[in-house]
Amino acid sequence: MTNSGARITPYEMVFGTGPFEAERFPAIASEATGRGFDLLDPERFVMLGETGTLIREILGEDDAGEVVSQLGALLYHAFHFARTDKLVIELSEADARALTQAKPGSDAHYTPPSVAGYVQLPRNLFWSRIDPAAPAESIDGFFWVWREIQSPQLARLQLLLVLGLRPDRAGLSLIDIGEDVPGTLGAWATLHARDDGEDFSNVLPGGEIQKLLAVTTRLEALKLAALCFKRG
Repeated sequence: MTNSGARITPYEMVFGTGPFEAERFPAIASEATGRGFDLLDPERFVMLGETGTLIREILGEDDAGEVVSQLGALLYHAFHFARTDKLVIELSEADARALTQAKPGSDAHYTPPSVAGYVQLPRNLFWSRIDPAAPAESIDGFFWVWREIQSPQLARLQLLLVLGLRPDRAGLSLIDIGEDVPGTLGAWATLHARDDGEDFSNVLPGGEIQKLLAVTTRLEALKLAALCFKRG
């Protein structure tokens, strides 16, 4: 489903439709073509001179390693999001709860609808932390990039979870995840991803009253993505 405009996406908030799409992203693509780089490879993407120049322009004097890494991941996903017509999948609360509670059937297929896009989760339903000591933040959604390396049986899924996206906040929090796909995404959809309880169960004080959900592990994030890509 394409974005209805009811909620702003992280892409719209950070990049808009200005020089990034008209000038900077085409420059990155042109350099990658000239150097024979695979733009779907995130490590190659951030090695491009145009990408490095853009990162330095955005950060200015702030060159902390973690900040540079996160901005590189955001640019990678934003670039591919723009190149695939800014596909947004919007999940209603009812659909999101049904996905996390359903028992995956043997006839189900789990495949992203395009190479890249953004899954927009129901507002304030899923919560997570960028690290164990950080405060919990609502997950707005996640970007994905799907990269088939040699065949459909050998692929990689890159995710970028976006937390803390609020009208009263200038920034956002990011969790970057990349994993090789074990045969099919269905393997993640059926696994038990949390050691200390039911997958996606609430971890916030009082959150059980509103039946809040949580993502606490990398496997839980991958499982959520696989469930969102269910076909049939």
